[in-house]
Amino acid sequence: MDSQTADRTQGEPLDRVPGKLATPPHLNLLRILLAAAILSSAIHYTHNFVMASMYPPLPPLFPNPRAFQIGIVIAWPLLTGVGVWGYAQYVTGNLRRAGWAFVIYSIVGISTIGHFLGPSPDIPPFFFVTIFTDFLTGTAMLGFGVATLKAIRS
Repeated sequence: MDSQTADRTQGEPLDRVPGKLATPPHLNLLRILLAAAILSSAIHYTHNFVMASMYPPLPPLFPNPRAFQIGIVIAWPLLTGVGVWGYAQYVTGNLRRAGWAFVIYSIVGISTIGHFLGPSPDIPPFFFVTIFTDFLTGTAMLGFGVATLKAIRS
């Protein structure tokens, strides 16, 4: 982390050069992680929505396919919006907000491991792969969020 970022008060925006935004650390890594997470989860959650009847119920949260679909329609856009908002906060140097947004956004990926709480669904192998890519990208976003929060505390 550069001295400009380390010397800031927590949550304070990065100093700006007139006419140019300062680049926060690891921005390219964040772009890759966030793009991978959004792509993976979009494929995964679209399949879950369309094929909701293929998945076993998870009472009391998702007792039937319709409840599962409603959960997807609410949770995926909301959490993805939090991730995108976190990216905007990161770019402007609001690292505290960004870090917490990434921690919250990570739920969209990490929660897919919940498919293994019940009987295994009868789905094509490709969609099993998206469970793991979602879990991996969610874990990476969680790590990025925690590292961002730790960086502003040091």
